[in-house]
Amino acid sequence: ISGKKQRIMRKVALFDAFASVCPFFTQEFHVNNWYGCAHPEQEETDPDENGVERGKCYSFSCPLGIVPDEEDWNNPDVDWDGTTLDDILIDNKWPIGGDEEHIMVDVSPDATEDEKRAWHNYERYINRYNPEWPGCKPVER
Repeated sequence: ISGKKQRIMRKVALFDAFASVCPFFTQEFHVNNWYGCAHPEQEETDPDENGVERGKCYSFSCPLGIVPDEEDWNNPDVDWDGTTLDDILIDNKWPIGGDEEHIMVDVSPDATEDEKRAWHNYERYINRYNPEWPGCKPVER
């Protein structure tokens, strides 16, 4: 589509950075080394100290995104935000099962409100020192 601007439909983030500001991430319960997930659609669970099932935060089971794989690398609808192949490849090979260090989130108009909120939190976090970012307000002194 010559002359038209490419529309990004998915963006990739480092999973730990994304999880650290995700509105569903919790360290309230002792499950999964304190990497908990309070999203109602999280299927990976373990019982806490009281026997209550609690969600576990993993990139491969995140209800807000998916683990990117080799096919996603060349997809023009995916923004890798500066990630290089050297950041992903292990012994010059794509990791089996995908790149679990990263997560790919839908940012298209069809994204869910949960996806939009989590991605906004991530963008706000990575741009926290960028006065040019539209969501950044100067700190009053």
